[in-house]
Amino acid sequence: MTTRPASRRLMTALLVVALAAAAAGIYAASLPFPFQLDDFANLVDNPSIRVRDLRPGSILAATGQTTDVAGNRPVAFWTFALNYYFGGMDPWGYRLVNALIHGLNAALVWGLARSALRRALGREPPRWVPLAAALLWATNPVQTSAVVYVVQRMTSLATTFYLAALLAWVRGRSTRSPPWLGAALLLAAAGAATKEIAWVWPAGALLWELAFSRGLRSAVSRRPWAVGLGLALGLALFPLAHVHYRHLYTLYPFTWDQRLLTELRVVASYLSLLAFPAPGRLSLEHEPALSTGLLSPATTALSLGLHGALLALGAWALARRPVYGLALLGFYLHLVVESTVVPLDLMFEHRVYLPSVFLAVGLAGLLGQARETSALGPGGRRGLAAVALALAFLWGAWSWQRTLEWADTVTLWEGVLRQYPHHGRAHGSLGTEYYLRRDFPRARAHFRAALERYPGDVPSLVNLGMLEADDGNLPAALRLVSEAISLGGRHPIVFYNLGVVHTRMNQPRAALEAYQTALAAEPRLMGLNLAAGRAHAALGEPDRAADHYRRELALYPDTREARVRLAELEGFAPREPPR
Repeated sequence: MTTRPASRRLMTALLVVALAAAAAGIYAASLPFPFQLDDFANLVDNPSIRVRDLRPGSILAATGQTTDVAGNRPVAFWTFALNYYFGGMDPWGYRLVNALIHGLNAALVWGLARSALRRALGREPPRWVPLAAALLWATNPVQTSAVVYVVQRMTSLATTFYLAALLAWVRGRSTRSPPWLGAALLLAAAGAATKEIAWVWPAGALLWELAFSRGLRSAVSRRPWAVGLGLALGLALFPLAHVHYRHLYTLYPFTWDQRLLTELRVVASYLSLLAFPAPGRLSLEHEPALSTGLLSPATTALSLGLHGALLALGAWALARRPVYGLALLGFYLHLVVESTVVPLDLMFEHRVYLPSVFLAVGLAGLLGQARETSALGPGGRRGLAAVALALAFLWGAWSWQRTLEWADTVTLWEGVLRQYPHHGRAHGSLGTEYYLRRDFPRARAHFRAALERYPGDVPSLVNLGMLEADDGNLPAALRLVSEAISLGGRHPIVFYNLGVVHTRMNQPRAALEAYQTALAAEPRLMGLNLAAGRAHAALGEPDRAADHYRRELALYPDTREARVRLAELEGFAPREPPR
Protein backbone atom coordinates (compact mmCIF):
# COMPACT_ATOMS: atom_id res chain seq x y z
CA MET A 1 0.00 0.00 0.00
CA THR A 2 2.90 2.37 0.57
CA THR A 3 4.79 1.61 -2.63
CA ARG A 4 2.74 3.79 -4.95
CA PRO A 5 2.83 7.01 -2.86
CA ALA A 6 6.56 6.51 -2.29
CA SER A 7 7.22 6.03 -6.00
CA ARG A 8 5.09 9.09 -6.77
CA ARG A 9 7.13 11.19 -4.34
CA LEU A 10 10.34 9.90 -5.89
CA MET A 11 9.12 10.73 -9.40
CA THR A 12 8.08 14.22 -8.28
CA ALA A 13 11.51 14.78 -6.70
CA LEU A 14 13.24 13.66 -9.90
CA LEU A 15 11.07 16.00 -11.99
CA VAL A 16 11.88 18.94 -9.69
CA VAL A 17 15.60 18.15 -10.00
CA ALA A 18 15.16 18.04 -13.79
CA LEU A 19 13.36 21.39 -13.62
CA ALA A 20 16.24 22.96 -11.67
CA ALA A 21 18.82 21.45 -14.04
CA ALA A 22 16.96 22.78 -17.09
CA ALA A 23 16.65 26.25 -15.53
CA ALA A 24 20.39 26.36 -14.84
CA GLY A 25 21.36 24.64 -18.08
CA ILE A 26 19.88 27.22 -20.44
CA TYR A 27 22.52 29.65 -19.14
CA ALA A 28 25.46 27.24 -19.55
CA ALA A 29 26.70 29.22 -22.56
CA SER A 30 27.48 32.18 -20.27
CA LEU A 31 30.03 30.32 -18.13
CA PRO A 32 33.15 31.38 -20.09
CA PHE A 33 31.97 34.98 -20.62
CA PRO A 34 34.05 37.81 -19.08
CA PHE A 35 32.89 40.17 -16.37
CA GLN A 36 30.75 43.04 -17.62
CA LEU A 37 29.87 46.58 -16.60
CA ASP A 38 29.23 46.96 -12.84
CA ASP A 39 30.97 43.63 -12.18
CA PHE A 40 34.23 45.58 -12.23
CA ALA A 41 33.37 48.10 -9.50
CA ASN A 42 31.67 45.48 -7.33
CA LEU A 43 34.02 42.55 -7.87
CA VAL A 44 37.18 42.99 -9.93
CA ASP A 45 38.24 46.33 -8.42
CA ASN A 46 36.81 45.64 -4.97
CA PRO A 47 39.49 44.66 -2.41
CA SER A 48 36.84 43.80 0.18
CA ILE A 49 36.01 40.41 -1.37
CA ARG A 50 39.63 39.27 -1.80
CA VAL A 51 39.69 36.97 1.21
CA ARG A 52 42.71 34.77 1.86
CA ASP A 53 41.18 32.32 4.33
CA LEU A 54 37.81 31.01 5.45
CA ARG A 55 37.88 32.30 9.00
CA PRO A 56 34.46 33.75 9.91
CA GLY A 57 36.01 37.15 10.58
CA SER A 58 37.52 37.29 7.09
CA ILE A 59 34.26 36.37 5.40
CA LEU A 60 32.12 38.68 7.52
CA ALA A 61 34.47 41.60 6.76
CA ALA A 62 33.84 41.13 3.03
CA THR A 63 30.84 43.47 2.94
CA GLY A 64 31.81 44.92 -0.43
CA GLN A 65 31.86 48.48 0.87
CA THR A 66 33.94 50.93 -1.19
CA THR A 67 33.44 54.42 -2.56
CA ASP A 68 31.29 52.93 -5.33
CA VAL A 69 29.51 50.27 -3.27
CA ALA A 70 27.39 51.10 -0.23
CA GLY A 71 28.05 47.83 1.58
CA ASN A 72 24.39 47.39 2.62
CA ARG A 73 24.06 44.03 0.84
CA PRO A 74 26.61 41.99 2.81
CA VAL A 75 25.19 38.50 2.22
CA ALA A 76 25.63 38.81 -1.54
CA PHE A 77 29.22 39.96 -1.06
CA TRP A 78 29.98 37.10 1.30
CA THR A 79 29.11 34.74 -1.54
CA PHE A 80 31.35 36.73 -3.90
CA ALA A 81 34.14 36.44 -1.32
CA LEU A 82 33.70 32.66 -1.27
CA ASN A 83 33.85 32.66 -5.08
CA TYR A 84 37.11 34.60 -4.89
CA TYR A 85 38.62 32.27 -2.32
CA PHE A 86 37.92 29.15 -4.37
CA GLY A 87 38.47 30.53 -7.87
CA GLY A 88 40.07 33.96 -7.77
CA MET A 89 38.78 36.31 -10.45
CA ASP A 90 37.88 33.62 -12.98
CA PRO A 91 34.33 34.57 -14.07
CA TRP A 92 33.47 30.91 -14.68
CA GLY A 93 32.88 30.14 -11.00
CA TYR A 94 30.82 33.26 -10.38
CA ARG A 95 28.59 32.53 -13.36
CA LEU A 96 28.19 28.88 -12.37
CA VAL A 97 26.91 29.92 -8.93
CA ASN A 98 24.47 32.35 -10.56
CA ALA A 99 23.10 29.62 -12.82
CA LEU A 100 22.73 27.21 -9.88
CA ILE A 101 20.89 29.88 -7.86
CA HIS A 102 18.46 30.27 -10.77
CA GLY A 103 17.93 26.52 -10.85
CA LEU A 104 17.24 26.51 -7.11
CA ASN A 105 14.79 29.38 -7.55
CA ALA A 106 12.91 27.41 -10.21
CA ALA A 107 12.45 24.62 -7.66
CA LEU A 108 11.26 27.14 -5.06
CA VAL A 109 8.76 28.62 -7.54
CA TRP A 110 7.45 25.09 -8.08
CA GLY A 111 7.10 24.70 -4.31
CA LEU A 112 5.25 28.00 -3.95
CA ALA A 113 2.88 27.27 -6.85
CA ARG A 114 2.18 23.77 -5.50
CA SER A 115 1.50 25.11 -2.00
CA ALA A 116 -0.87 27.77 -3.33
CA LEU A 117 -2.80 25.27 -5.46
CA ARG A 118 -3.02 22.76 -2.60
CA ARG A 119 -4.61 25.35 -0.37
CA ALA A 120 -6.95 26.63 -3.06
CA LEU A 121 -8.08 23.15 -4.19
CA GLY A 122 -7.96 21.41 -0.82
CA ARG A 123 -6.01 18.56 -2.39
CA GLU A 124 -2.79 17.80 -4.25
CA PRO A 125 -2.79 19.54 -7.66
CA PRO A 126 -1.97 17.68 -10.90
CA ARG A 127 1.78 17.12 -10.81
CA TRP A 128 2.59 18.76 -14.13
CA VAL A 129 0.74 22.03 -13.43
CA PRO A 130 3.16 23.68 -10.90
CA LEU A 131 6.10 22.15 -12.79
CA ALA A 132 4.96 23.79 -16.04
CA ALA A 133 4.41 27.17 -14.35
CA ALA A 134 7.86 27.07 -12.74
CA LEU A 135 9.49 26.00 -16.01
CA LEU A 136 7.85 28.86 -17.90
CA TRP A 137 9.01 31.30 -15.23
CA ALA A 138 12.57 29.94 -15.35
CA THR A 139 12.88 29.94 -19.16
CA ASN A 140 11.37 33.39 -19.72
CA PRO A 141 14.12 35.45 -21.45
CA VAL A 142 13.28 38.48 -19.29
CA GLN A 143 15.15 36.70 -16.47
CA THR A 144 18.43 36.64 -18.44
CA SER A 145 20.06 39.72 -16.94
CA ALA A 146 19.30 38.56 -13.38
CA VAL A 147 21.25 35.35 -14.10
CA VAL A 148 23.98 36.22 -16.61
CA TYR A 149 24.91 39.61 -15.13
CA VAL A 150 27.13 38.42 -12.28
CA VAL A 151 26.50 41.32 -9.92
CA GLN A 152 22.74 40.75 -10.23
CA ARG A 153 23.24 37.74 -7.99
CA MET A 154 22.00 40.27 -5.47
CA THR A 155 18.56 40.01 -7.11
CA SER A 156 18.47 36.26 -7.68
CA LEU A 157 19.91 35.36 -4.25
CA ALA A 158 17.55 37.74 -2.46
CA THR A 159 14.74 35.93 -4.30
CA THR A 160 16.11 32.59 -3.07
CA PHE A 161 16.01 33.68 0.55
CA TYR A 162 12.62 35.35 0.09
CA LEU A 163 10.94 32.28 -1.41
CA ALA A 164 12.59 29.90 1.06
CA ALA A 165 11.40 32.13 3.91
CA LEU A 166 7.84 32.19 2.56
CA LEU A 167 7.74 28.42 2.14
CA ALA A 168 9.17 27.94 5.64
CA TRP A 169 6.50 30.29 6.97
CA VAL A 170 3.77 28.32 5.19
CA ARG A 171 5.14 25.07 6.60
CA GLY A 172 5.45 26.53 10.07
CA ARG A 173 1.91 27.90 10.04
CA SER A 174 0.40 24.66 8.77
CA THR A 175 2.26 22.50 11.32
CA ARG A 176 2.35 25.12 14.10
CA SER A 177 6.08 24.55 14.32
CA PRO A 178 8.16 27.28 16.03
CA PRO A 179 11.42 26.01 14.42
CA TRP A 180 9.96 26.45 10.94
CA LEU A 181 8.65 29.91 11.81
CA GLY A 182 12.04 30.86 13.26
CA ALA A 183 13.74 29.60 10.12
CA ALA A 184 11.38 31.74 8.07
CA LEU A 185 12.36 34.88 9.97
CA LEU A 186 16.08 34.12 9.67
CA LEU A 187 15.78 33.49 5.92
CA ALA A 188 13.78 36.68 5.48
CA ALA A 189 16.50 38.62 7.32
CA ALA A 190 19.14 37.06 5.07
CA GLY A 191 17.13 38.15 2.04
CA ALA A 192 16.87 41.71 3.35
CA ALA A 193 20.67 41.73 3.82
CA THR A 194 21.13 40.54 0.24
CA LYS A 195 19.05 43.20 -1.54
CA GLU A 196 16.39 45.66 -0.51
CA ILE A 197 13.71 43.99 -2.64
CA ALA A 198 13.29 41.44 0.18
CA TRP A 199 12.28 44.13 2.67
CA VAL A 200 8.65 43.59 1.66
CA TRP A 201 8.68 39.98 2.94
CA PRO A 202 6.42 40.73 5.96
CA ALA A 203 3.84 42.22 3.59
CA GLY A 204 4.23 39.20 1.30
CA ALA A 205 3.64 36.80 4.19
CA LEU A 206 0.58 38.83 5.23
CA LEU A 207 -0.73 38.70 1.66
CA TRP A 208 -0.37 34.90 1.70
CA GLU A 209 -2.30 34.73 4.98
CA LEU A 210 -5.06 36.93 3.58
CA ALA A 211 -5.30 34.66 0.56
CA PHE A 212 -5.38 31.31 2.34
CA SER A 213 -6.21 31.85 6.02
CA ARG A 214 -9.98 31.85 6.40
CA GLY A 215 -9.65 32.84 10.03
CA LEU A 216 -7.68 35.96 9.17
CA ARG A 217 -10.07 36.91 6.37
CA SER A 218 -13.01 36.44 8.74
CA ALA A 219 -11.35 38.60 11.38
CA VAL A 220 -10.66 41.31 8.82
CA SER A 221 -14.24 41.21 7.53
CA ARG A 222 -15.48 41.82 11.09
CA ARG A 223 -13.10 44.77 11.41
CA PRO A 224 -13.19 46.67 8.10
CA TRP A 225 -11.51 49.61 9.76
CA ALA A 226 -8.37 47.46 10.01
CA VAL A 227 -8.14 47.34 6.22
CA GLY A 228 -8.36 51.10 5.99
CA LEU A 229 -5.78 51.52 8.73
CA GLY A 230 -3.39 49.10 7.03
CA LEU A 231 -3.75 50.86 3.70
CA ALA A 232 -3.23 54.25 5.34
CA LEU A 233 -0.08 53.05 7.07
CA GLY A 234 1.20 51.56 3.82
CA LEU A 235 0.50 54.74 1.88
CA ALA A 236 2.18 56.79 4.62
CA LEU A 237 5.45 55.08 3.76
CA PHE A 238 5.55 56.79 0.37
CA PRO A 239 5.85 60.40 1.61
CA LEU A 240 8.30 59.23 4.27
CA ALA A 241 10.40 57.52 1.59
CA HIS A 242 10.17 60.63 -0.55
CA VAL A 243 11.46 62.83 2.29
CA HIS A 244 14.28 60.36 2.98
CA TYR A 245 15.43 60.02 -0.64
CA ARG A 246 14.54 63.37 -2.22
CA HIS A 247 18.08 64.75 -2.03
CA LEU A 248 19.22 61.94 -4.34
CA TYR A 249 16.93 63.12 -7.13
CA THR A 250 19.55 65.77 -7.93
CA LEU A 251 21.57 62.91 -9.47
CA TYR A 252 18.85 62.07 -12.00
CA PRO A 253 17.31 63.92 -14.96
CA PHE A 254 13.77 63.62 -13.55
CA THR A 255 11.74 64.65 -10.51
CA TRP A 256 10.00 62.27 -8.11
CA ASP A 257 6.55 62.92 -9.61
CA GLN A 258 7.91 62.38 -13.14
CA ARG A 259 9.39 59.10 -11.98
CA LEU A 260 6.11 57.94 -10.44
CA LEU A 261 4.17 58.80 -13.59
CA THR A 262 6.75 57.20 -15.86
CA GLU A 263 6.78 54.02 -13.79
CA LEU A 264 3.11 53.54 -14.64
CA ARG A 265 4.17 52.99 -18.24
CA VAL A 266 7.31 51.09 -17.26
CA VAL A 267 5.33 48.50 -15.27
CA ALA A 268 2.95 48.11 -18.20
CA SER A 269 6.03 47.47 -20.34
CA TYR A 270 7.19 44.82 -17.86
CA LEU A 271 3.86 43.01 -18.25
CA SER A 272 4.21 43.21 -22.03
CA LEU A 273 7.76 41.84 -21.98
CA LEU A 274 6.80 38.98 -19.67
CA ALA A 275 3.94 38.01 -21.99
CA PHE A 276 5.98 38.26 -25.20
CA PRO A 277 9.73 38.14 -24.38
CA ALA A 278 11.14 37.99 -27.91
CA PRO A 279 14.91 38.75 -27.85
CA GLY A 280 14.48 41.78 -30.11
CA ARG A 281 12.29 43.43 -27.47
CA LEU A 282 14.80 42.96 -24.67
CA SER A 283 17.65 45.32 -23.84
CA LEU A 284 20.41 45.75 -21.30
CA GLU A 285 18.91 49.17 -20.58
CA HIS A 286 15.66 50.81 -21.60
CA GLU A 287 15.09 54.52 -22.03
CA PRO A 288 11.38 55.25 -21.69
CA ALA A 289 10.29 58.80 -22.42
CA LEU A 290 9.46 60.75 -19.28
CA SER A 291 5.82 61.24 -18.33
CA THR A 292 5.27 64.85 -17.29
CA GLY A 293 1.51 64.47 -16.75
CA LEU A 294 -1.28 61.94 -16.99
CA LEU A 295 -1.83 62.91 -20.64
CA SER A 296 1.78 63.57 -21.54
CA PRO A 297 1.99 61.05 -23.08
CA ALA A 298 -1.59 59.74 -23.09
CA THR A 299 -0.36 56.19 -22.46
CA THR A 300 0.34 57.30 -18.89
CA ALA A 301 -3.37 57.57 -18.16
CA LEU A 302 -4.04 54.32 -19.99
CA SER A 303 -1.39 52.59 -17.90
CA LEU A 304 -2.92 54.00 -14.71
CA GLY A 305 -6.29 52.58 -15.79
CA LEU A 306 -4.72 49.18 -16.51
CA HIS A 307 -3.00 48.97 -13.12
CA GLY A 308 -6.09 50.20 -11.28
CA ALA A 309 -8.20 47.53 -12.97
CA LEU A 310 -5.69 44.75 -12.23
CA LEU A 311 -5.31 45.82 -8.61
CA ALA A 312 -9.08 45.96 -8.16
CA LEU A 313 -9.40 42.54 -9.79
CA GLY A 314 -6.70 41.21 -7.47
CA ALA A 315 -8.43 42.60 -4.38
CA TRP A 316 -11.75 41.10 -5.51
CA ALA A 317 -10.17 37.74 -6.30
CA LEU A 318 -8.25 37.47 -3.02
CA ALA A 319 -11.29 36.09 -1.16
CA ARG A 320 -12.94 34.34 -4.09
CA ARG A 321 -10.05 33.07 -6.24
CA PRO A 322 -7.10 33.41 -3.84
CA VAL A 323 -4.46 32.12 -6.27
CA TYR A 324 -5.29 34.90 -8.73
CA GLY A 325 -5.50 37.52 -5.99
CA LEU A 326 -2.09 36.44 -4.70
CA ALA A 327 -0.70 36.59 -8.26
CA LEU A 328 -1.89 40.10 -9.11
CA LEU A 329 -1.38 41.77 -5.74
CA GLY A 330 1.94 39.94 -5.23
CA PHE A 331 3.25 41.20 -8.57
CA TYR A 332 2.56 44.83 -7.71
CA LEU A 333 3.65 44.51 -4.07
CA HIS A 334 7.10 43.30 -5.07
CA LEU A 335 7.65 46.21 -7.45
CA VAL A 336 7.13 48.79 -4.68
CA VAL A 337 10.79 49.11 -3.67
CA GLU A 338 12.27 49.70 -7.13
CA SER A 339 9.35 51.11 -9.14
CA THR A 340 7.87 53.90 -7.01
CA VAL A 341 9.51 56.83 -5.20
CA VAL A 342 13.04 55.54 -4.52
CA PRO A 343 15.34 57.43 -6.94
CA LEU A 344 16.73 54.83 -9.33
CA ASP A 345 17.11 54.54 -13.08
CA LEU A 346 13.72 54.05 -14.63
CA MET A 347 13.71 50.55 -16.11
CA PHE A 348 15.71 47.34 -15.86
CA GLU A 349 14.46 43.88 -16.74
CA HIS A 350 15.98 42.21 -13.67
CA ARG A 351 13.51 44.12 -11.50
CA VAL A 352 10.70 41.72 -12.44
CA TYR A 353 12.63 38.60 -11.35
CA LEU A 354 10.91 38.37 -7.95
CA PRO A 355 7.55 39.98 -8.90
CA SER A 356 7.14 37.58 -11.84
CA VAL A 357 7.21 34.64 -9.40
CA PHE A 358 3.70 35.58 -8.33
CA LEU A 359 2.48 35.77 -11.91
CA ALA A 360 3.87 32.24 -12.30
CA VAL A 361 1.69 31.17 -9.36
CA GLY A 362 -1.29 32.73 -11.13
CA LEU A 363 -0.34 30.90 -14.32
CA ALA A 364 -0.34 27.64 -12.37
CA GLY A 365 -3.88 28.48 -11.29
CA LEU A 366 -4.95 29.10 -14.88
CA LEU A 367 -3.39 25.85 -16.08
CA GLY A 368 -5.01 23.93 -13.26
CA GLN A 369 -8.39 25.49 -13.94
CA ALA A 370 -8.11 24.79 -17.66
CA ARG A 371 -7.17 21.21 -16.94
CA GLU A 372 -10.27 20.75 -14.79
CA THR A 373 -12.55 21.97 -17.58
CA SER A 374 -14.70 18.99 -18.53
CA ALA A 375 -14.82 20.05 -22.20
CA LEU A 376 -11.12 19.35 -22.62
CA GLY A 377 -11.15 15.61 -22.08
CA PRO A 378 -8.01 13.50 -21.68
CA GLY A 379 -6.66 14.44 -25.10
CA GLY A 380 -7.20 18.12 -24.46
CA ARG A 381 -5.39 17.92 -21.13
CA ARG A 382 -2.41 16.28 -22.78
CA GLY A 383 -2.52 18.94 -25.48
CA LEU A 384 -2.52 21.70 -22.86
CA ALA A 385 0.56 20.20 -21.23
CA ALA A 386 2.22 19.89 -24.66
CA VAL A 387 1.53 23.57 -25.44
CA ALA A 388 3.08 24.62 -22.11
CA LEU A 389 6.14 22.46 -22.80
CA ALA A 390 6.51 23.81 -26.35
CA LEU A 391 6.31 27.39 -25.08
CA ALA A 392 8.98 26.60 -22.48
CA PHE A 393 11.23 25.21 -25.24
CA LEU A 394 10.70 28.36 -27.32
CA TRP A 395 11.42 30.65 -24.41
CA GLY A 396 14.43 28.55 -23.46
CA ALA A 397 15.81 28.94 -27.00
CA TRP A 398 15.22 32.70 -26.81
CA SER A 399 16.98 32.81 -23.43
CA TRP A 400 19.97 30.98 -24.92
CA GLN A 401 20.01 33.45 -27.82
CA ARG A 402 19.77 36.40 -25.46
CA THR A 403 22.53 34.94 -23.27
CA LEU A 404 24.95 34.86 -26.22
CA GLU A 405 24.73 38.65 -26.48
CA TRP A 406 26.44 38.87 -23.07
CA ALA A 407 29.63 37.41 -24.52
CA ASP A 408 30.75 40.86 -25.66
CA THR A 409 30.20 44.31 -24.19
CA VAL A 410 30.05 45.91 -27.63
CA THR A 411 27.26 43.56 -28.68
CA LEU A 412 25.30 44.40 -25.54
CA TRP A 413 25.47 48.16 -26.00
CA GLU A 414 24.90 48.02 -29.74
CA GLY A 415 21.69 46.17 -28.94
CA VAL A 416 20.65 49.09 -26.74
CA LEU A 417 21.39 51.59 -29.51
CA ARG A 418 19.30 49.59 -31.98
CA GLN A 419 16.28 50.29 -29.81
CA TYR A 420 17.33 53.71 -28.48
CA PRO A 421 19.70 55.38 -30.99
CA HIS A 422 20.30 58.41 -28.76
CA HIS A 423 20.85 56.55 -25.49
CA GLY A 424 23.57 58.61 -23.78
CA ARG A 425 24.91 55.92 -21.46
CA ALA A 426 25.05 53.40 -24.31
CA HIS A 427 27.16 55.80 -26.38
CA GLY A 428 29.42 56.52 -23.41
CA SER A 429 29.85 52.83 -22.60
CA LEU A 430 30.54 51.91 -26.21
CA GLY A 431 33.10 54.70 -26.32
CA THR A 432 34.80 53.22 -23.27
CA GLU A 433 34.87 49.75 -24.79
CA TYR A 434 36.31 50.98 -28.10
CA TYR A 435 38.84 53.06 -26.16
CA LEU A 436 39.99 49.95 -24.30
CA ARG A 437 40.35 48.23 -27.66
CA ARG A 438 42.44 51.18 -28.89
CA ASP A 439 39.91 52.04 -31.60
CA PHE A 440 40.21 55.77 -31.00
CA PRO A 441 38.08 57.08 -33.93
CA ARG A 442 35.03 55.03 -32.91
CA ALA A 443 35.58 55.74 -29.23
CA ARG A 444 35.83 59.49 -29.86
CA ALA A 445 32.63 59.45 -31.93
CA HIS A 446 30.65 57.68 -29.20
CA PHE A 447 32.00 59.92 -26.43
CA ARG A 448 30.97 62.98 -28.43
CA ALA A 449 27.53 61.47 -29.06
CA ALA A 450 27.12 60.91 -25.31
CA LEU A 451 28.18 64.49 -24.57
CA GLU A 452 25.80 65.79 -27.20
CA ARG A 453 22.95 64.05 -25.35
CA TYR A 454 24.24 64.93 -21.87
CA PRO A 455 26.71 67.86 -22.17
CA GLY A 456 27.85 67.61 -18.54
CA ASP A 457 28.34 63.84 -18.45
CA VAL A 458 31.40 63.48 -16.22
CA PRO A 459 32.41 59.89 -17.21
CA SER A 460 32.34 60.76 -20.91
CA LEU A 461 34.39 63.93 -20.34
CA VAL A 462 37.00 62.02 -18.32
CA ASN A 463 37.18 59.10 -20.73
CA LEU A 464 37.45 61.39 -23.73
CA GLY A 465 40.20 63.23 -21.88
CA MET A 466 42.14 60.03 -21.28
CA LEU A 467 41.69 59.08 -24.94
CA GLU A 468 43.22 62.40 -25.94
CA ALA A 469 46.09 61.78 -23.51
CA ASP A 470 46.75 58.37 -25.08
CA ASP A 471 46.54 59.99 -28.50
CA GLY A 472 49.24 62.50 -27.52
CA ASN A 473 47.01 65.56 -27.11
CA LEU A 474 47.86 66.28 -23.46
CA PRO A 475 46.57 69.91 -23.30
CA ALA A 476 43.14 68.75 -24.53
CA ALA A 477 43.23 65.88 -22.00
CA LEU A 478 43.97 68.28 -19.13
CA ARG A 479 41.17 70.62 -20.25
CA LEU A 480 38.57 67.84 -20.45
CA VAL A 481 39.41 66.24 -17.09
CA SER A 482 39.56 69.64 -15.39
CA GLU A 483 36.16 70.48 -16.89
CA ALA A 484 34.76 67.25 -15.44
CA ILE A 485 36.01 68.26 -11.98
CA SER A 486 34.55 71.76 -12.33
CA LEU A 487 31.15 70.18 -13.14
CA GLY A 488 31.17 68.25 -9.89
CA GLY A 489 33.16 65.17 -10.82
CA ARG A 490 34.73 64.60 -7.41
CA HIS A 491 35.03 60.84 -7.66
CA PRO A 492 38.51 59.49 -6.73
CA ILE A 493 38.90 57.96 -10.19
CA VAL A 494 38.54 61.41 -11.75
CA PHE A 495 41.43 62.73 -9.63
CA TYR A 496 43.40 59.57 -10.35
CA ASN A 497 43.07 60.27 -14.07
CA LEU A 498 43.99 63.92 -13.51
CA GLY A 499 47.15 62.67 -11.83
CA VAL A 500 47.90 60.41 -14.81
CA VAL A 501 47.62 63.38 -17.18
CA HIS A 502 49.95 65.49 -15.02
CA THR A 503 52.39 62.58 -14.85
CA ARG A 504 52.50 62.35 -18.64
CA MET A 505 53.05 66.11 -18.80
CA ASN A 506 56.07 65.61 -16.49
CA GLN A 507 54.42 67.48 -13.63
CA PRO A 508 54.96 65.10 -10.66
CA ARG A 509 54.03 67.65 -7.98
CA ALA A 510 50.63 68.37 -9.57
CA ALA A 511 50.18 64.63 -10.16
CA LEU A 512 50.88 63.87 -6.50
CA GLU A 513 48.32 66.47 -5.36
CA ALA A 514 45.68 64.79 -7.52
CA TYR A 515 46.59 61.32 -6.23
CA GLN A 516 46.47 62.54 -2.62
CA THR A 517 42.99 63.97 -3.17
CA ALA A 518 41.89 60.60 -4.53
CA LEU A 519 43.54 58.73 -1.64
CA ALA A 520 41.75 60.88 0.91
CA ALA A 521 38.43 59.73 -0.56
CA GLU A 522 39.28 56.09 -1.35
CA PRO A 523 42.62 54.77 -0.06
CA ARG A 524 41.88 51.25 -1.36
CA LEU A 525 41.46 52.10 -5.05
CA MET A 526 43.48 49.64 -7.11
CA GLY A 527 46.68 51.20 -8.52
CA LEU A 528 46.30 54.49 -6.65
CA ASN A 529 49.03 53.90 -4.05
CA LEU A 530 51.29 52.62 -6.81
CA ALA A 531 50.76 55.83 -8.78
CA ALA A 532 51.39 57.98 -5.70
CA GLY A 533 54.59 56.02 -5.06
CA ARG A 534 55.79 56.74 -8.59
CA ALA A 535 55.13 60.46 -8.08
CA HIS A 536 57.11 60.50 -4.81
CA ALA A 537 59.93 58.64 -6.53
CA ALA A 538 59.98 61.21 -9.33
CA LEU A 539 60.21 63.97 -6.71
CA GLY A 540 63.18 62.24 -5.07
CA GLU A 541 61.27 61.02 -2.01
CA PRO A 542 62.11 57.30 -1.85
CA ASP A 543 60.90 56.69 1.72
CA ARG A 544 57.41 57.99 0.93
CA ALA A 545 57.43 56.11 -2.36
CA ALA A 546 58.27 52.87 -0.54
CA ASP A 547 55.47 53.50 1.96
CA HIS A 548 52.90 53.73 -0.86
CA TYR A 549 54.26 50.62 -2.57
CA ARG A 550 53.81 48.70 0.70
CA ARG A 551 50.23 49.93 1.00
CA GLU A 552 49.50 48.81 -2.54
CA LEU A 553 50.92 45.36 -1.81
CA ALA A 554 48.96 45.10 1.43
CA LEU A 555 45.76 45.64 -0.55
CA TYR A 556 46.75 43.79 -3.73
CA PRO A 557 49.60 41.34 -3.06
CA ASP A 558 49.78 40.25 -6.70
CA THR A 559 50.78 43.74 -7.96
CA ARG A 560 54.15 42.89 -9.54
CA GLU A 561 55.17 46.48 -10.37
CA ALA A 562 54.78 47.59 -6.75
CA ARG A 563 56.85 44.58 -5.61
CA VAL A 564 59.58 45.32 -8.17
CA ARG A 565 59.75 49.04 -7.37
CA LEU A 566 59.83 48.40 -3.63
CA ALA A 567 62.60 45.85 -4.04
CA GLU A 568 64.62 48.31 -6.13
CA LEU A 569 64.28 50.97 -3.44
CA GLU A 570 65.29 48.50 -0.74
CA GLY A 571 68.21 47.23 -2.79
CA PHE A 572 66.93 43.69 -3.22
CA ALA A 573 66.19 41.61 -6.29
CA PRO A 574 62.40 41.37 -6.77
CA ARG A 575 60.78 38.08 -5.90
CA GLU A 576 57.56 36.72 -7.31
CA PRO A 577 54.75 36.36 -4.76
CA PRO A 578 54.01 32.80 -3.63
CA ARG A 579 51.34 31.02 -5.63
